[in-house]
Amino acid sequence: MVAVLNESRKAVSLAANFILSRPFYASVDITNFCNLRCDGCDYPLLLGQRQLGKDLSFEGIEERIEALHKAFGSLIVVLAGFEPTVRTDLDDIIAAASKHNYVGIVTNGTLIDRRKAASMWEAGLSFASVSLPTTNDKRFREITQVQRYGVRDVKN
Repeated sequence: MVAVLNESRKAVSLAANFILSRPFYASVDITNFCNLRCDGCDYPLLLGQRQLGKDLSFEGIEERIEALHKAFGSLIVVLAGFEPTVRTDLDDIIAAASKHNYVGIVTNGTLIDRRKAASMWEAGLSFASVSLPTTNDKRFREITQVQRYGVRDVKN
């Protein structure tokens, strides 16, 4: 019953934001790292220039998400960054964010297996957006500049 009430509160708050033309979506970058080196992405350039700082701590991310909730109520919170699934505390971040929000993730999909996907859904993930630059495996490896991952890894 408590879970149903919490989901209802989220839905009402999100709908009110939308109807009142208030923010209803926020993207929160949770990492400065990635396992790929895709053409067209800033990550390889910034990495080479040593322009990337350390990741924000779990507590820092939690504070940002709580501040967004206090300011705007429930939101659609998308966890992003170069590749969020490199974070070992991703499930904890999802759980913290999903207390008051609908949580999504933008990922390249290469580090997610069935077990990891299940644990993210159990933590409170609502949706995932998977970046797939091509469905051709050879071209995928050329674009990402990493040979150990392919289209099949993303599809799985």
